[in-house]
Amino acid sequence: MRTTSRERGSRRRRLWWLFSCVLAWALCLPLVGPWAAFIGLTVPAAVFIRCVPLWLYRLGPTGSITDYRLRWSWSALADPERVLFLVCAGSLGTGMLWLLEPLVPAPLYWLAQLTIALEVLLWMGALTVVPAGRPWTPAEEAVVPTRRPEVFIVGCALAGAVLYGVAAWCVRRLALPVGRRTGSFRWELPRLEDGVRWLDGQIADSLFGVSLPQPYWPLLAAGAGLIAGGAAATARELVMRAATVGQLFEELAEAQEEGPGAAKIGKVFVSYSRRDSAFAEQLRVRLATRVREVWVDWLSIEPSTQWRQSIDDAIQGSDAVVVLLSKDALRSKYCWSECERAIELGKRILPVIIDPGLEKGASAALRADGWDSLTGYQLLRMSRPE
Repeated sequence: MRTTSRERGSRRRRLWWLFSCVLAWALCLPLVGPWAAFIGLTVPAAVFIRCVPLWLYRLGPTGSITDYRLRWSWSALADPERVLFLVCAGSLGTGMLWLLEPLVPAPLYWLAQLTIALEVLLWMGALTVVPAGRPWTPAEEAVVPTRRPEVFIVGCALAGAVLYGVAAWCVRRLALPVGRRTGSFRWELPRLEDGVRWLDGQIADSLFGVSLPQPYWPLLAAGAGLIAGGAAATARELVMRAATVGQLFEELAEAQEEGPGAAKIGKVFVSYSRRDSAFAEQLRVRLATRVREVWVDWLSIEPSTQWRQSIDDAIQGSDAVVVLLSKDALRSKYCWSECERAIELGKRILPVIIDPGLEKGASAALRADGWDSLTGYQLLRMSRPE
């Protein structure tokens, strides 16, 4: 049975996610031992999670919660990436509350536990807040490669270094006096003291356990976090970009299969804004290796020909129309005219979002600029044609 690019991309993503998790665990192993090293999985879990940004959930037009309905998704709990995030985030949040329970009043304790659980389920997409009367799946819109991968990778690496480093500093401050019984907590927290002593025993048996009293021990953990965060972010970006390009080529192949057979994918028309010319040129070069002809106006229109007529003829003769969507494209009457003409002719249309400003709420942006006819198509996302 033929596998799609989405299925192949999902397998590659899962493989690199597993590699990132194993790497993070291996980096923490010599610092805190085999069991405590599982805490290090928090970084790859957060990097790879296909999360739903919480700011997407806003009050409706009447400002009432009744404008929304809740939808539960069992499929999200069948995804190992989301399950790992649920375990890591839930364990850290609820675990800390459990250790500090004597300091927290009972009603506030259970309210905090419920709030953490609700936020984690919303973030991972298991629980979705859907606007009433409008089908909406924000979890799918959030799965996009970043516009500037180098910034994302550096940011994840630094975040991993800060998370591991601060955690190691806190553990060192607690484990040295409590684990060695040279001090105790100001308040009576038996659970926390027992947990710190257990962690101190794990660290003592690890490779770098003898370095715990040294002031540079948190720096070793920060270095491990830097590598874990950077590696996970790099793997995520590579996999997502390959999946996006593969999906675009697969869509083009399907468009060709619906028409006359050919050894090579046929003619593709690229609609774009002039301000996106650099992106369109890079995409043209990439597509040229897979299709028979890529039509772009700066290469295909002779100076003496009628410009608009040439474009109309090109759309009619194309097998598929790739529409590069950006804020500039949505404001261009020429881009909309080309897209509208392709819809009238029944062409296969492949909308590709290339503007990070449209990655969230793309359908709403299309409606706001009068591109309603395009909202029914599957929107591909590609920040760079590589």
